[in-house]
Amino acid sequence: LAYVSPEHYDLMNGEQFIARRIHGFEANERRQITIGDGYYNSYNDLPSGVTLDQWKAYDGSTAATDLDDIWLNRIGFAPIEVANYKAERETDFSKYTWQTGVTQDYNVSLGGASDAVSYYFSLGYTNNEGIRYNEEFSTIRARLNLEADVTDWLAVGTNTQLAFRDESPIIVNPSFYNTPYSSMYEEDGQTLLFAPSGYINAPNFWLEMTHHDRFIKYNSLSSKIYGRLTLPFGITFTSEYIPRFNWNRDYQSWSSAHDLWAPQGGRAARRNTTINEWQVNNILKWNKTFDIHAFDVTLVQNAEKYQSWSDYMYRQRFLPSDVLGYHRMQAAAEDLEISSDDQVSTADALLARLNYTLMNKYNITAAWRRDGYSAFGQLNPRASFFSIAGGWTISEEAFFGAEWVDNLKLRLSYGTNGNRGVDRYSAFATLATGKFVMITGGVPGYVSQLFTDRMANPNLKWEGTAAYNVGVDFSVFDGTVRGNLELYQMTTKDMLVSRELPNPTGFFDVFDNLGQVDNRGFEIGLNSRNINRNGFTWTTDFSLAFNRSKIVHLYGDYRVDPVTGDREEVDDSQNKWFIGHAVDEIWDYKTVGIWQESDADAADDYSRDPGDYKLEDVDGDGIYTDADKQFLGYTRPPVRLTFRNVLTYKNFELAIKMYSNAGHKRSNPYIRNNEAFYDRSTYYNVPYWTPEDPGNKWARIDSYETGFSVWEDNSFVRIDNVALTYTVPAAFLSKFRAEGCRLSIVSGNPFVWAPGWSWMDPENNGYTPSYISFKLNLTL
Repeated sequence: LAYVSPEHYDLMNGEQFIARRIHGFEANERRQITIGDGYYNSYNDLPSGVTLDQWKAYDGSTAATDLDDIWLNRIGFAPIEVANYKAERETDFSKYTWQTGVTQDYNVSLGGASDAVSYYFSLGYTNNEGIRYNEEFSTIRARLNLEADVTDWLAVGTNTQLAFRDESPIIVNPSFYNTPYSSMYEEDGQTLLFAPSGYINAPNFWLEMTHHDRFIKYNSLSSKIYGRLTLPFGITFTSEYIPRFNWNRDYQSWSSAHDLWAPQGGRAARRNTTINEWQVNNILKWNKTFDIHAFDVTLVQNAEKYQSWSDYMYRQRFLPSDVLGYHRMQAAAEDLEISSDDQVSTADALLARLNYTLMNKYNITAAWRRDGYSAFGQLNPRASFFSIAGGWTISEEAFFGAEWVDNLKLRLSYGTNGNRGVDRYSAFATLATGKFVMITGGVPGYVSQLFTDRMANPNLKWEGTAAYNVGVDFSVFDGTVRGNLELYQMTTKDMLVSRELPNPTGFFDVFDNLGQVDNRGFEIGLNSRNINRNGFTWTTDFSLAFNRSKIVHLYGDYRVDPVTGDREEVDDSQNKWFIGHAVDEIWDYKTVGIWQESDADAADDYSRDPGDYKLEDVDGDGIYTDADKQFLGYTRPPVRLTFRNVLTYKNFELAIKMYSNAGHKRSNPYIRNNEAFYDRSTYYNVPYWTPEDPGNKWARIDSYETGFSVWEDNSFVRIDNVALTYTVPAAFLSKFRAEGCRLSIVSGNPFVWAPGWSWMDPENNGYTPSYISFKLNLTL
């Protein structure tokens, strides 16, 4: 079962919606015009000293007798909202937006082995409903693992997986235009009202689900087919062929029965995509031990290819009717888009690795590989990388006398690695086509055009990272506590970056190798057996990781400081990259609270009003410029922790997993209260600044928000899941010829704590589902 977690805000009810709308009007009018005191107030809630006749006279309504009509018209109510207010009808749109999702997952597997053949087969089905109304997908999957010994020196086998995934259902997206005084249905209670709030540009959000037909299927087949030769002298040779196939269909229709879509006479689109990729690996291994010497040599030759074909047609104005939608594309009279996209890339690699162990105490591993990828420029399609590592098991030495230490190993390594994370054609110039209108002899006509839309870079090459690592593995008190510590320093050069280009080049950007970024950090992993007595055990797994980056170089552009005369590299303030700072370091104005009524004159100097955010004017010149921006923290968490406890008593097991990201910040646009049109829509029931109820965190409605972000501490601790499992005793199962049975109840995402974050889920920034799962695992 999936449900909305507690970390969320509900939409406003009618009373809250009216109060917010009134405060929004008042805040907006404060600077522009002068209105009568209590102009937007209800006639039942007039300020002291304001008479009913004065209130009516503000807009010339002295002769009007329906006071509700006067007031509701002033605060922008549409006719349907007026009618519902008078009838005391409110609509809770959450029941049309959210649901309790049910996930069903079934899996059946068979396995066995004989002297010559081993096999494993599984068949599974999943149906997953999310927390948004009509959110659903389903998957059918199958797996077959088969290995046969043809002779005592030849084995062949396959690992094959097949999956069919259906993502056709239309997910309901909530609309803020559905105010508490809107109506979901016509008077019959069954027919969807086109505009629930009365505004024609805000149609019923269920109409999309009703008139949009979608057929989306993702089908995949992946396999590994292999043969393994066992040769003399400890040599084995394995050859693998790994094909992967995807054939996907994305068909959609937008019916003309929808009033807004009717002018197009029906629209439909079909996209067919086929993906074929494969890898070939030839692996030669030699594993041999001579007395105190142990050798493990691996040689690998790899080749791979990716190829895809995609066809797309998008048409409208179906004749005589669009009732068949995407089933009859030829019935459309007008093309919106006809396109195809075929892509291909290839790659290859050579790898050699040696692992040598002496006396089970000293270990050396050396590796070299040569990688090639067709997406790189013609001058640098390949690159070489290597690594070397050494290990010393100190606890095996004769001089080591700490009997309470079971194992102590020191590791040192240095190595280089590459990154090929670019588009398949990033290094190449590509051509695009289009049409434009040319008037010849007073007669307009279409003219085809062909132009280059991407700049080539024949020098584009692999991004490279060099890393030093120091590690310690240990185990003490007969395995009661085990763990490891890693310290590392990484230098990444020739980073693959999309670099902006000046306008005269005719291109927006080009992929290039630029700059240098250093990363340093450490990782700690611990596992402890805390209690093990009288049938009760308690174990703990803990990990801690810390990382921080620093930009060392960017584009290689330098300038001379006019004051010091020092030569320094130029920063990239447009992308907010600065030499000596982290890639994810925040450079922005620092917010220092909210302007209050007593600060109105000072706020006006900065073109702000009370209720707007106050920014720190670092140089005190009375205007906000780049000189006032500061380094405020990091967007990526420098610290990551995981913590898992497992408690077992006889046949019961309780597992609790937690994790935490800490030390980072995130932009929170919601506390600026500028996410919805206050005069047209509803909103979440959140605080906001008013002269009567001022605060220093949540801004006024429709506050000034241009040119800055409000950054908050985004650190959090999350209980990821809690699982209680019961293992049915074997003696009881034997009566039913069953080998094993486990019953579990799992609570997923039950709690998150983020004391410095003022919005919903700190990690996903919105409504996040929690889960309760019931599981049965039966082995026959």
